[in-house]
Amino acid sequence: MFALSALTLADAGIAAWDSKFDGPINEWRPVSAIQALGGENANWQPLSADRAGTPWTPCFIAWTSGHANFTGAWAVAMQNFFGRDEASFTAQSEDPHTLKRFRRMNSFSQVAEEGEFSRMWLGVHFRWDAEDGREIGTNVGDYVFANALQPTRSGRPHQQ
Repeated sequence: MFALSALTLADAGIAAWDSKFDGPINEWRPVSAIQALGGENANWQPLSADRAGTPWTPCFIAWTSGHANFTGAWAVAMQNFFGRDEASFTAQSEDPHTLKRFRRMNSFSQVAEEGEFSRMWLGVHFRWDAEDGREIGTNVGDYVFANALQPTRSGRPHQQ
């Protein structure tokens, strides 16, 4: 499970950054779009912040969402490994600005859904960044599960 998770997340990172830097879409962040409109929104800042509380947005293009990619890939890998989506567990956030440090999760897909939209709610991604990121991550998770960590010698049990 740990090897599957690590391989899936590594490949999800490659897929996310390939889509950002080798893809045809060179999209600015919501903060740039909103501020470019001028008017009363000219000084708008995203809700994300660094540890000192200063508003922050990543310094690279928005499409696709890396968080959505990573959480989508991990959730699918865990669904495939355990053979189900339902799993109750407590997740911990390391974000110093979070209102709730521990969260009860009821499924792997809940993690993917919250990862998909978390950066959108913070103002650093558009909806399509999040949706496309999760779709890419889901594809990566399915691919890694089907193709990695397979037996290399005959006579070894096959993973089900």
